[in-house]
This record gives sequence, structure tokens and C-alpha cells, in this order.
Amino acid sequence: MEFGGLIDVIILACGSYMLYSAYLMKTKGELKAGWLVSKNINLEKSKDIPGYIHYMYPKVLVFSICTIFYGMIGVYSTYINTLGLIQTITFFTFFIIVIWFAYVSTKASKNYLSV
Repeated sequence: MEFGGLIDVIILACGSYMLYSAYLMKTKGELKAGWLVSKNINLEKSKDIPGYIHYMYPKVLVFSICTIFYGMIGVYSTYINTLGLIQTITFFTFFIIVIWFAYVSTKASKNYLSV
């Protein structure tokens, strides 16, 4: 297995797990400490977990779908047919989405979960 292909498979798996985390947020009201929320945040003392879930659920859903899409493009490009410019555009778009998600999730943690 090529290293780039391995990274793409890991990205695809992370996107799938993020989608599962979104499912848990919506259906059971669960948050995964260390995945969506920093391990430094004590969820038992957080001020508004339902508000955090309400705010973050659509963003996690969009981010997970974009991550899965990016992983699929990478796997396809590595093992089936090189996509060249399409893969480059997808990379930069995904990079911007990662920065957006980091900003939004940090802001939400400060607003909803900080004591």
C-alpha cells in the first residue's frame, strides 16, 4: 500500500467516525471527549451541552461529509485513476474547510462548554 493511499484511507475512516459521532450527538446527546471536544474540558461541569450539540451538529455533519468525500477522492486518485487538478482543488478546498471547522469548534467550546 502506498503511503499517500494509506493516509487517504485514514482520512476516510476519520470522516466515517466523525459521521458516527454526529449521529451520537443527534440521537443520544453524547459527546466524544478527545475527538470533538478537548480532553481538557470537563463535560460534567460544562454549562450548556445541549446548546453545544444544537450548534455543532450541522457543522460536524458537513465536516464529516467533506472529509469522507476528500478521502474517497484521494483513494480513487491513488488506486484507480489520477485526477490531477481535481485532486489539487479538492485538497485546497478541504484545507480551508479544516481551518473553518477548527475555528468553529474552538469558538463553540468556549461559548458552550467552558465553566
